[in-house]
Amino acid sequence: EIVSRDWSSDVCSSDLATGRRTVRMDRLLRDAMSGDAGAQFDVGDVWLHFGNVTELALYWYRKAAQQGHVGAAVRLAVMLSAKSRFHHDAAEALFWCARAVVGGSREARILYPRLRRAGREGRRRD
Repeated sequence: EIVSRDWSSDVCSSDLATGRRTVRMDRLLRDAMSGDAGAQFDVGDVWLHFGNVTELALYWYRKAAQQGHVGAAVRLAVMLSAKSRFHHDAAEALFWCARAVVGGSREARILYPRLRRAGREGRRRD
């Protein structure tokens, strides 16, 4: 299962500054696995920025966004709309961006029209 993957000693043994608080990685993972959307978002950030494992970052961002975490929905929209670095899925990117717009994200309101245009242009090329 994706959540039981072996955590690198670099990530596990150090304290993580999440912007909300400084916590031990094991506590953060425990909170994420128990359903804390903020912790799920933070674990996604760890995998993206420190572990460089985008599949796990996407997994945890989805878990958080499914619970209404607006920041995670925005992060998913950005990641899924990028064609070069991440798994590209324009439809899913637009879905999460729309959820973030409904959640009040200013960043998503700016991103949404660009994703819609890109989706229309992609359909015209097909």
